[in-house]
Parts: sequence; C-alpha cells; structure tokens
Amino acid sequence: METQVIGMTLALVAAGADVAGGYLTVHGKGLARRTLLYTMGLGAGFMLAAALLGRMPEAVAQSPGTAVFIVVGYLIIFVFENLFATHAHEPQEDHVGGSHALVGELCCDESLITRPGSYAALAGLLVHTFFDGVAIAAGFQTRSSVGVIMFLAVFLHKIPEGLSMSTIMLAANRTRSFAFASAVAIAASTALGAMATFVVGELDPSTTKYALALATGTLIYIAASDLIPTTNPARTKWVIPFVVLGTVLYYLTWQLLGLFGLE
Repeated sequence: METQVIGMTLALVAAGADVAGGYLTVHGKGLARRTLLYTMGLGAGFMLAAALLGRMPEAVAQSPGTAVFIVVGYLIIFVFENLFATHAHEPQEDHVGGSHALVGELCCDESLITRPGSYAALAGLLVHTFFDGVAIAAGFQTRSSVGVIMFLAVFLHKIPEGLSMSTIMLAANRTRSFAFASAVAIAASTALGAMATFVVGELDPSTTKYALALATGTLIYIAASDLIPTTNPARTKWVIPFVVLGTVLYYLTWQLLGLFGLE
C-alpha cells in the first residue's frame, strides 16, 4: 500500500507539470524556446536510455512473449499520433525542421491550427499521457527503483507537453480558459492511467509486466520519434549535448538508487 501511495503521488506530481506548462502558456510569459528545447533533449536522452538499457532487457529476460507488448506499445502511440497529428495543421511548404510529433509542437504560431485539428491533437495527447501514468504505476508495481526511473523519464517532458497542448489551443483561436483546461485534461489522463494500472494490478498482479512492457514501447516512441526530432540541431546545435547528458543522467540515477538499496 505504501508503494502505491508513493507511486500515485509521483504520478500526480508528473500530472501537475502538465498543468504548470499550461499555466505558463496562458497566464505567464512562458519559457524561452531554447530552454524548452534543452529540457526536451534532456528528457529524450533519459527516456531512451531508461527504455533501451533498463526496461527492454528486463522484459525480454522475463519472457519473450512479454517483449511483444513493447512493440504493441510503440504501435499504439504511432497509430494514434499519426492518425490525429496529420490533421492538426494546415500544410506549410516552407516549414523546415518540423515534426508531426504532438508533444513537440512548440511552434504553433508558425502554422494555422484548425479547430478540428486542435481536438485531434488533444485526443492524441490524451492517449499519450494515459500511458505516462501507466509507466509510473507499473514501474512502482515492479520495484521502487523502476518506478522512480519511470517517473523521472515522464516528468522531464511534462512541462513542454502542457505548454504544447495549451499553445495548440491558443493557435486554434480557443479561449485562454479552454487552452488551460486542455492542459488540465492531459494531466488528468496521466493520473487516470496510473490509477487504472494500480487497480488492475491489484486484481491481477500478473498484468503488471505487460503494462510495463506496453509503457516501455510508448517511451521508446515518445523519445525517438517525438522528442529527438523536435530537438532538431538545425534550431540550436547546443541541444545535442543535452540529449547525451540525458543518457548519462539515467545511468547516474540508477547508480544512486543502487547506493540507497533501491535497485
């Protein structure tokens, strides 16, 4: 029970970062573009290392059948983001270095966002953030150290995610209150994903390994196909060290958890 409380608390902290991103967009001056790119670069490196060096080898070691769910998780986000994101913007031929990635849309002023497109983006991010919550909860159901790693992997991209969602709504000429509500909605989806995973895991503990494998696949997609393309070096070459630093941060975090007996 204590582990569940900690896991749910950290899931709510991660969800709160979505809300913070929305608030910065709607009520504040926001964050500098480069700061956001560096943050996403750091998150991309950490998330990719956590998935490929930590979760994937363990899933394969547990059961080859479990590893299939990694691919399923990857495809879930791939399908939803490509179905929804392709309708999120009007084409813009002179847009260079852009990405379809919903989580990476930090430049919504560069293209016209249609109102149906903004709803499509919201739908895609609701699925995306649901699995953010799944990752955190399934991690804690496995081991405390895995839960902490999953939390950090999710948390590092949450503020840009909330900022992205609210910016899309503002670019679609929605009200500030609606833009902020959309950030709150994806935060709620994160909490819902964590809560659902804890409940299902209590009913049938064997589902935890499958939930974590699904979440691992979603992390790989988000890191490799969403975040890294968004941190295109054409925008600033200094983002490259932050991606590498993210992988180093994962290793140091894992070692630190081991020192505290949480491995």
